[in-house]
Amino acid sequence: MPPKRMTANPIKAPRYRPGKVIEEASSSDSEAGSEDEAAPAAIAPPPKVTTAKGITSALKQTDINAINKREEARKAEEKALIAKIEEGFETESEGDEEGSEDGSGSDEESSEEESSEEEAPRRVMMRPKFVKKEKRGQLLSTAASNAKSEEELAAAEEARRIAAANEIVEEQIRKDLAAKEAGKRNWDDEEDSDNEVDDTDDVDPEAEYAAWKLRELKRIKRDREAIEQREKELEEVERRKNLTEEERQAEDEEYIAKQKEEKEGKGKMAYMQKWFHKGAFYQDDAQAEGLDKRDIMGSRFADDVQNRDLLPQALQLRDMTKLGKRGATKYKDLKSEDTGRWGEFNDRKGGGRGYGEDERFRPDGPGERGGPGASGSNSVPVGDKRRRVG
Repeated sequence: MPPKRMTANPIKAPRYRPGKVIEEASSSDSEAGSEDEAAPAAIAPPPKVTTAKGITSALKQTDINAINKREEARKAEEKALIAKIEEGFETESEGDEEGSEDGSGSDEESSEEESSEEEAPRRVMMRPKFVKKEKRGQLLSTAASNAKSEEELAAAEEARRIAAANEIVEEQIRKDLAAKEAGKRNWDDEEDSDNEVDDTDDVDPEAEYAAWKLRELKRIKRDREAIEQREKELEEVERRKNLTEEERQAEDEEYIAKQKEEKEGKGKMAYMQKWFHKGAFYQDDAQAEGLDKRDIMGSRFADDVQNRDLLPQALQLRDMTKLGKRGATKYKDLKSEDTGRWGEFNDRKGGGRGYGEDERFRPDGPGERGGPGASGSNSVPVGDKRRRVG
């Protein structure tokens, strides 16, 4: 008899032979259908209804709609909590039902199915715990408090992370400001601290008042001198306007002659002195002390050469820092730069008995090399040559 359930190895179909009737497996199908129909559906027990209490006169003062809303909210929370608890678990009743359904066919299953079920990993199941109705609210409150505590912990962690990031940013800003201040101090090291603004007020009122009075008098004097200078310029312009053309020309010639005299009396400039720049600062102080009247023409440094024409051509440089460097000299022309001996025609191959040549290349002879006769090894007496007799 074939098994009632489908197995890993289905029953092989019978071979067709001519003249033979094939057996039909209608009986097995009818038995399987009868077993499916025989399994009754599980009927849930009717819910237990608690007895209602008597209505009192205090219900008249309560809000029915608010009570209903609270009750609905509580039921929804209970359902959500129960669904969350039961999720992923299997109850004992479900296990019993599955066992009753599989009990009839367990003896008929093959050994291969049992081995495959044993090898398959089993899901860990927990026994569900029943919570009484009066304790469900407490369970919901604890779950809500746990959720709130998790939210508070997450918010605290986020606040701590933001505070740490802010501290890092503030530390970096402080470092940048300190670096900028250090750079400013390096630039201002040469400045005197006496020129800084004195912000210490009311330390010595009498001395501060005297210093302010002196500054105010200097300011008034400076303004007065500027006004007088402007008035003098206007007076000079008016005086020049009232002069005739001949008088103005005579004054101009006299002024030019005076300038030439001063220039000739100063002397000759030293080397590169015309390129010296006196600068634009402290000119008023120099005029006040009479330093602008000095004759500095011809002045030189203590180790400077007075007459550079006596130096070699290589040392006659405008900038002595280029001495011995590649850019010290400048190309002029081919004649001055050529170091060959082209164009000299006094070579020793020409005629003229070697005159104009070096003494080493002159021929030996009487009167040559400073005296008559031979010189050197040629002056040694040599014997007669022997003749061979044979």
